Amino acid sequence: MKNHREPVGRKVSVEIVERCERVIKLLEERGELTCAEVAGLLGISQMQAYYVLMLLVRQGKVRRWKRGGRLYYYSLAK
Repeated sequence: MKNHREPVGRKVSVEIVERCERVIKLLEERGELTCAEVAGLLGISQMQAYYVLMLLVRQGKVRRWKRGGRLYYYSLAK
């Protein structure tokens, strides 16, 4: 029996690009944020926020660092 699910690759890609743009705008406005803060501001799960943030880190658009504790902070790369 074949799987009749429709492909979602393009829809997911567009959604991720839109989230990336929203994260960049948030970081421009606020300077730095944690993953939990991004998730709360965008109304998405922390795992979804982490995925978007790490994508931006790998692209060199966002930097990630620790400030003493366990939390990682994210800001725009310079």
